[in-house]
Amino acid sequence: MTTALGPLAEDVLLRDGSTLRLRTPTPGDEDALRWFYGALSTESRYLRFHGAAVIDHRVVAPALRSDWRTRGSLLGELADGAGNLRPVALATYVRLHDPRRAEVAFAVADELHGRGIGTRLLERLATHAAAEGIEQFVAEVLPRNAAMLRVFDDAGFETSRTLQGGVIEVVLRLDAASTVLQRRDERDHLAVAASLKPFFKPASVAVIGASPRRGTIGGELFRNVLAGDFAGAAYPVNRTGEPVGGVPAYAHVSRLPATVDLAVICVPGAHVIDAVRAALAAGVKALCVISAGFAETGAEGEQRQEELLALVRAHGARVIGPNCLGIASQRAQRSRVKEEAMNKILIATDGSSPAREAVRFGLKLAAERDATATFVHAAPLVDLAPLGGFGYTATLPHELTANDTESLENALTLAAEAGIDADKLLLRGDAADEIVTCADSIDADLIVVGSRGHGAIANALLGSVSRAVLRESRRPVLVVRAAAVLTEGASV
Repeated sequence: MTTALGPLAEDVLLRDGSTLRLRTPTPGDEDALRWFYGALSTESRYLRFHGAAVIDHRVVAPALRSDWRTRGSLLGELADGAGNLRPVALATYVRLHDPRRAEVAFAVADELHGRGIGTRLLERLATHAAAEGIEQFVAEVLPRNAAMLRVFDDAGFETSRTLQGGVIEVVLRLDAASTVLQRRDERDHLAVAASLKPFFKPASVAVIGASPRRGTIGGELFRNVLAGDFAGAAYPVNRTGEPVGGVPAYAHVSRLPATVDLAVICVPGAHVIDAVRAALAAGVKALCVISAGFAETGAEGEQRQEELLALVRAHGARVIGPNCLGIASQRAQRSRVKEEAMNKILIATDGSSPAREAVRFGLKLAAERDATATFVHAAPLVDLAPLGGFGYTATLPHELTANDTESLENALTLAAEAGIDADKLLLRGDAADEIVTCADSIDADLIVVGSRGHGAIANALLGSVSRAVLRESRRPVLVVRAAAVLTEGASV
């Protein structure tokens, strides 16, 4: 059963990095919802309806019309083996006589328990309800429904419980308390990291459209994978099954010996949808579409791009592209920061205010690991000895500016706050293009850099120095800009 998107549709990331498209159900979804409830296990139906229930119109009717003022519902759907969308989750609230409160209920397909769907439904439903002036959700939960109680507890809302008549009444306050936002941000961070892992740390890659002919995009891209010393399994896929670069090829993605983490699509734009559909049917959850011929070409291409995104979302997958240049990522063994090897940290800043966060982070990390922190100011410096009396001096034939002085004084202050002893903070004066040399000279295990987005550090790290760090030094780099970590590992 294929259903169309309702007036409200939104995508959420789940705990394992997969995606789920949510939409408002419509009266046309009645049969689908009755099938969904009927497909639940006997135990799940018992917990949802507090006993045996006949799944009829009366049961599904509250979810079929959402005005959000008196009631609202969100339906989660995924494609089945035949590619047809089917319901896998439903959440509904109904406003009570006290207009500040609404009763809420959830159901998730048994095979999808533990992936964070209930929590995401609660987050989104609470957002819509709060916008309508609802201040509290009320849920009646059987004591044995530990999973549902855990969803309410983990969401971060202020909750209270009352046991009466063998049923627990759970009340959740929907105000955006700091705990709610913190828990949501933590879930987002873990989900995003999980969803990007197949792109940047895949164990296996298939290049669909990898031609054996030199000079073709797919063929050259597959050869780049081989030339980059990819440590996993790489499979070329082309219509004839001819080997590419000496590697045996396959005529169809369904014939691969195992499900791959990442599929790179390099076929003509008109054939991309079929190629993506085949990859998704084979279980691929991460796709990179190199092919052009989408929104950049006009209305027809834009429609094809919308179809592509809907197809990917229906399977809970993620996509980079279309019409992109691909992905560049260092091998995991080059960028991994090993706990036991965190002995020397190089901290580089350009004197800007956001750089203070880089210094703070680097020094905190050094204190936690009992590591030596070397501070590099990426601007010309003169005698540093007067700035704190640590006894370390570096001299360059240039004048010391106010920004230089402030940056170094910040470093000394933050070092004291972090508990770094004088003999563990080394002050050096190096120009930006010497950062890599400095990192090599102290054999740094990690380079932490900070910048406002322009100036010596930013220009260097986004240019020649970043390439040198990645290609020559092979050291992990962490960039902090405007108090936020933008880049981690060797993917600057």
